[in-house]
Amino acid sequence: NELNLDIHPSHYAFAIRAACHEYRWEEAADLFLAQIGGIASDDDDQDNSRYRYNRSNLLAPGGFVPIDPTLGWDQPLQLGLYAVARNERSKMTLGRESAVGVSNPSKIVFETALRMCMMSPSNKENYVLAAGAALGRAGLWS
Repeated sequence: NELNLDIHPSHYAFAIRAACHEYRWEEAADLFLAQIGGIASDDDDQDNSRYRYNRSNLLAPGGFVPIDPTLGWDQPLQLGLYAVARNERSKMTLGRESAVGVSNPSKIVFETALRMCMMSPSNKENYVLAAGAALGRAGLWS
């Protein structure tokens, strides 16, 4: 925090990609969600948002960065949503409750996509398509 470094979306994309390659779904999901304003914890839940992220694990929150809407498995959008889906799937498998108190991974992934739509409404179609593709790839299509 003291180095005054500028963090760009490409930095997040490479960090998310690396975390996914190491099967560290929670870290990848936290980084992706930090770009879109993070997830408010219960303490700072002023707008009734159910989102939260572990701030101690991040260098700096990205804060409302529009995600590149380009579709493709090598693109940050689908990889980030896939990380969110896999994180929720691993929580289901382990019997842990989701960070947002919802046990439906599909709902969490689509709420994430809709949150991105609020920042960039013109890219809504790509965000929703990417959410569906990420759920399918994570084996959560049902």
